[in-house]
Parts: sequence; C-alpha cells; structure tokens
Amino acid sequence: MWLAGASLVAALAVYLLALGVDVFRDLDRDLRYPQIVGDWRVRDDASDEFGRVAAAGFTAWGAALAVLALTVGRLRGAVLAGGAVGLGALATWVASEGLGRLDPVGGEMLRYAIDGDGVRTPSPGAFPSGHAAVAMALAVGTVLALPPRLRPLGIALTAPPVAAVCVAIMALGWHYPSDMLGAVLLSTAAGAAVAAILAGRPERGRPASGRMTALGAAVACLACAGAAVWALRSLPAEPAGEFVEAHPAFIAYGVVTVLGTVGCLAALSIAFVTRNATQNTGRDRSGLTPGDPIG
Repeated sequence: MWLAGASLVAALAVYLLALGVDVFRDLDRDLRYPQIVGDWRVRDDASDEFGRVAAAGFTAWGAALAVLALTVGRLRGAVLAGGAVGLGALATWVASEGLGRLDPVGGEMLRYAIDGDGVRTPSPGAFPSGHAAVAMALAVGTVLALPPRLRPLGIALTAPPVAAVCVAIMALGWHYPSDMLGAVLLSTAAGAAVAAILAGRPERGRPASGRMTALGAAVACLACAGAAVWALRSLPAEPAGEFVEAHPAFIAYGVVTVLGTVGCLAALSIAFVTRNATQNTGRDRSGLTPGDPIG
C-alpha cells in the first residue's frame, strides 16, 4: 500500500506545481507546443488518425488482457487485471471531473481549448490525461495478471506503448506534460492499491529476482529508444538531427516519460513480488516460520 500512497502524493504534487505555481505552469505550457507539426490541417488529420488507432489499440489490448488473465492468471489474475484497469480509469475520471469543476488552484481556467470556429474556451478536466491513464492502467493490469516470474517480461512489453501514447498526445498538443505524468501516477496508485488488497492470498510460483526486473526495465528502455530513433528517421519534413537540436525540451520530456513509466511498473512489480515472496515461503527475515518456538 505504500506504493499507492506515494504515487497519490506524487500525483498531487505534480498537480499543485503544474497548475498552481507560475514557473512550472509556464514550463508546462511551453512543452505542450513543440511545433512538431506546423500545419494545423496536418495536425488535425494526425489527431483523427491517432484517435482511431488508440481506440482500436485499447480495445484489442483489453481483449488480449482478459484472455491472458483468465488463461494464465486464472481467477486471481483476472481480478487483479480487472481491478487495476477499472480502478485506474475510475480514479482518472473522478480526478479529471472533480479538479476541472472545482479548479482549487485556479490553473485549469488558464488552459484553453480552441473549437472549430477558433473560439477559445476554458478546458476543464485537462488533468490528468484519459488516454495516458487507460494505457498505463492496461500496462499495470498486464503486469499484475502475469505469473510472478514473467512480470519483467510484462514490463518490457507494456512500457513502450504507454510511452508512445504519452509522447504522441504531447506531439499533437492534446495535453500538457503534467497531465501525462499525473495519469501514469494515478494508474500506478490504483494498481498498487488493488494488489495490496489482494496480497493476503499467496501466489503460486517463484517470484522474479530483482536482477530480472531490472533486466525487463532495461529492455523496455532500449525498445523505447529504438522506437524513438525510428520515429525521428521517419520525419517527413526535417532531418532527425535538426529536430533534436530544435526541440531539446521535448526530447527531454520523452526521456522522462519513458523512465517514469518503466520506473512505476518496476516498482509495482517489485513491491508486489516482495510481499508475496514472504507469504509463499512463510518465513520472515529472521528465517522462522509463524508459530516456531523462539529460543
């Protein structure tokens, strides 16, 4: 449960800084518009395509997760995955609606949306991002649904699509960096809470070692780096080197997004595995099983 609490506190800190402190709010706003796509008509077409691809991808991922949870994780895995995804989506919706309507620090009213007629209107509920939260919730559900020894593989497979969604949303100007970070943290908190509630029942199978978890995280980072290189080389309007020189802040945001996503998934896997490893062995750190005589 400590991970759930820490993630919630971190998400709250991100909100208060990004929407309540001028310096961070200006930085948040500047990073939202990296001018990656200069022509708004191209950006609108890309936004429509991204929306369709994201909807189809989330649907396919959710169906695959349901099959995985029921076949590999059995009932326990299905409950973990469903709880993590459902609670992550619910927490994001509640936070988005509540903060958007109440606007406790006054930052939401400074964010504007532009409709088809060019009219600027306040954009309530921008924090956190729904797309990023759903992607992270699916990743958390996938990691939790897998057997303990396969969770590093889950990190390697699920972190890259989450990072891709976050970077794409930023590139299209849909959300601010704080919205993405808040979504990742809230979905992590939801998954950690579900895992903590269900951790009273020991899991079958040996847990993955810390070294394997680190290896899974490293593979995820390398996969994200490879995808970034491919994306930069595929830019239609400018060479990759010129893009990197022109948008260093956006590149830094991408790196932070990858590290944050991988770090949250790894922390969740380690925390859950450590708890269940003790229950599986039935021994505490002193090496005694419960009920053994002392002395």
